Amino acid sequence: MGSEMCIRDSVYAAPWLRPPGARCSRRARSGAVLTRPGPCRGCGAAAPLRTQDSISTKEARADERKVGGITKARYLAYRDSLTSTPTLGFRIDAAVVSKPGGKESTPLDFNFRQLRDEAKIRACFSAFFGGSKVLCRAVLIKLERMRTALERSSFFPRVALLRSSILITYDYDMHAELLRSASPTAEELLSFASPAALEVKMIDFAKSHAVTGRVLSHREAWTPGSDEDGYLTGIDSLIGMLEKVAASMS
Repeated sequence: MGSEMCIRDSVYAAPWLRPPGARCSRRARSGAVLTRPGPCRGCGAAAPLRTQDSISTKEARADERKVGGITKARYLAYRDSLTSTPTLGFRIDAAVVSKPGGKESTPLDFNFRQLRDEAKIRACFSAFFGGSKVLCRAVLIKLERMRTALERSSFFPRVALLRSSILITYDYDMHAELLRSASPTAEELLSFASPAALEVKMIDFAKSHAVTGRVLSHREAWTPGSDEDGYLTGIDSLIGMLEKVAASMS
């Protein structure tokens, strides 16, 4: 069986920027914790500062050094800035693959905390798909169907999806012969893009909430009180990225 990848979908679209992929959206950063002058006492503010320092000791302000902590909003904004969320509207949080016929899984060798270069992101996807154009195209089918379903949904415009993710999993062994094919027929491709062999799922809804009195486009830029999350912006960008990946494969 194969492999899995977690993509955090952005809750804010470019050009702000990190993301679905944004574990932190601008909407998630609004409110009291954002406006407090000091760290969020009692909620582990020192821990985010230590984590931030493990990446760079130059980011913390003097006042944050003095109190020995940073707000969660500041930390998440910093983490977002290191990834592709600001430019692409999504980021890759993790990617794990296993060899055909094997049971051991191995994380791909990428620094996901600071993965923002488009060339490296394309290389990560290519490695995840094992260089298989048919697999990449099958995922594209799933994502395009997901986008169409969301755009037609009467429920989706009334809910904000904060810090949500898209999980991609596939079973290489189940369709090994098809995966080796450079130009499968449409019927073969649709057959592969089935739940038994390939999953593209929306997950992580703990921070989601309903909105009242308005509908969301999921593509408009966030403004205070708008609840816009950029979810469709992230999917649009992800689809565009995978189209480039597929085009680069032989």
